[in-house]
Amino acid sequence: MEEKSKQYKLEKLKSLSDLEALIMLYDETTSALEESKKYFEEKDIEKFESKIDWAKKIIEGLGGILNFEADVKLAGNLYKIYDYLLRRLTVAREGIRQTQNIINECLKIISSMRDAWLKVRQKGDITKDFTRYLTSEEKNFLNLEI
Repeated sequence: MEEKSKQYKLEKLKSLSDLEALIMLYDETTSALEESKKYFEEKDIEKFESKIDWAKKIIEGLGGILNFEADVKLAGNLYKIYDYLLRRLTVAREGIRQTQNIINECLKIISSMRDAWLKVRQKGDITKDFTRYLTSEEKNFLNLEI
């Protein structure tokens, strides 16, 4: 069943605009991380690791499609965020310490980014720069070049 769900999501992705696809991928990452928390609590390590790995694959994919030629500053900011998320999720997956806190931190970052991109879409912002819709606290936390 999970394979059919992945196939459906891949087909749906093909019909979306770039921005809609990005938001959908953030949603998928959020879903995987929420499920990983549940499996961690249930001590189902195999499923926990699988969901963390799926979230990391999505984030790696997002990092891999960044267009530095179109906007080096925006792509650089996104790269830093994705790299940070990947490093934090690696720590969470290994269960080194504070696994739940790390996952919650990553969820907060992804949620903030998703909300900012939604504002870009709602306002029809030509620059497509989500950073203008982040709060100062979020910008400082993410250490972005603004």
